[in-house]
Amino acid sequence: MGILDGIFKPNIKKMAKNRDIDGIIKALNYEKDWKIRRQAAMTLGHLGYFSGLDNFVPMGPIDDPLATANFARNFSEQAKEICIFGEKVIIVLTDALKDNNPEVRIQAASSIARIWIKINDTSTLRFFNKGDKPNMFKILEMFEKAKMQLNDALRDNNDAVAKQAALTLEKL
Repeated sequence: MGILDGIFKPNIKKMAKNRDIDGIIKALNYEKDWKIRRQAAMTLGHLGYFSGLDNFVPMGPIDDPLATANFARNFSEQAKEICIFGEKVIIVLTDALKDNNPEVRIQAASSIARIWIKINDTSTLRFFNKGDKPNMFKILEMFEKAKMQLNDALRDNNDAVAKQAALTLEKL
């Protein structure tokens, strides 16, 4: 830990601009200000860990062997990085569902849903299923752990947290 750690509030906007995911994750544990933690949870959901995959979606039809082969070649290189990165993000957002502030818990649930929607939008699971089953199962396992925590959040004493958990579970 550096000498200046904890003196200045984390600048989430700057970290997002620089795609400093590790910094944003660290800010999610900033105990001094729940607003910083809420903003960090929101930012992780907006950045999502699959945002770079948009460039890898094949241009041809899904059944086009050449497009699928080109996609698979590029995608297999990215798959392990995506899973490692995604694991970090989903794990910290799942942990944030236990934050002492309800606003942070609400945003964490919302961000988990946003990332899941991003996965489906990029047809990621379909391509994992075609050739990279270990990483597909890793992704699904992360979301299963999130679902367990979201089920606990359904019983949260804050009605807004319970409602967001229910909405998120509907999307997963």
